[in-house]
Amino acid sequence: MAQPRPPMMDEPYASAALWSRRLGLFAIPVAGLAVLAQRGGKIDFVSAVAAIGAGMALALTAILLGIAAFAVIWVRGNRGAAAAAVGVISGILVLSPPGYFLVRGWHLPALTDIATDPANPPAFAFAGAERKPGENSLAYPAEEAVAQLAAYPDVQPLRVSQPPDEVHALALQLAEQRGWRILDQGYTSRRIEAVAT
Repeated sequence: MAQPRPPMMDEPYASAALWSRRLGLFAIPVAGLAVLAQRGGKIDFVSAVAAIGAGMALALTAILLGIAAFAVIWVRGNRGAAAAAVGVISGILVLSPPGYFLVRGWHLPALTDIATDPANPPAFAFAGAERKPGENSLAYPAEEAVAQLAAYPDVQPLRVSQPPDEVHALALQLAEQRGWRILDQGYTSRRIEAVAT
């Protein structure tokens, strides 16, 4: 008489798949909250870059663990393909936006500032108080003028025929419509200093 076969034991999960899913899903809020916090003025730019970098590191680790999990699943038959897929997809979602901007910026000159008139760049009177230690200087780097002119030859002062007071009022109105934070409206000097994030 044939003995009944023992019930099939479920194959164990590939631990790399579980960690891939955990790290991939965790990378999303780490990077996303860093962007939102910086845009909302809750953290400074350097801290945001560090937090986004941490999110990217988690995402990359999730992708590598997901790939390793797929290999283990293929060879040993372990479970966890869905978890590995979630980890890899989450990692790709986190890495895609910064990757896109890195590729776009790879061929651009390394400029910290652009002026419409490099020979006579604007002097800032009020923006200096906005700068924190370690941030880029407000002074236009003269050595970058040549690189700017080569990369952006069309950036130059806008010449208009309207009266200066009218142009100043229109420029101020445009800055306010775009949500820029006005530091100085310059009614007497006809200069506007504003911060646009």
